[in-house]
Amino acid sequence: MPSINPIIQPFSAIYIGDYTSSSALTRISDLRTQGAVIEDSVPMQFIPSLGRRCQAGNHLVTVTLIFYPDSDLLTRIKKGISVSGDETGDMGKTQYSLFLLSPDLTDKHSYYLPRVDTDRVYRINYQKDSAATVAVEFVAEDRSVQTDIIYKNTASVLDGIMGSKSPI
Repeated sequence: MPSINPIIQPFSAIYIGDYTSSSALTRISDLRTQGAVIEDSVPMQFIPSLGRRCQAGNHLVTVTLIFYPDSDLLTRIKKGISVSGDETGDMGKTQYSLFLLSPDLTDKHSYYLPRVDTDRVYRINYQKDSAATVAVEFVAEDRSVQTDIIYKNTASVLDGIMGSKSPI
């Protein structure tokens, strides 16, 4: 299966929480996004002895969100620190759960990624002719393409999948 870059609409809310926590995800209310890219890919390679293409690497989902303002929460996420941790601390190894809520709760354009890592590179883009931006790359990866590392559906279906982590 080749790489897929779906066209997505703006999200009405973005929620994040620590993967190991069972409490509801936290809404990122003080952060505005410039945009997002969701990429779902499975590397394939042609195997001559089989006469077909086969999976040649891990199933990878990358969600890149580009935020406008800088905040303590964004600093913690970029550094891999717990959502409720101290942003002045060292780089961490926290994994997160991410929920992107569609403006229309009845359409199938909401996304839930139960376990993601961040790129752990803290970089702010300053330009003279536009506002400063911070890109956060969330990565979900699994060897098996059969493992659900991203869910795309209506808000009510994802609410059931998230269980106690659901903020809605």
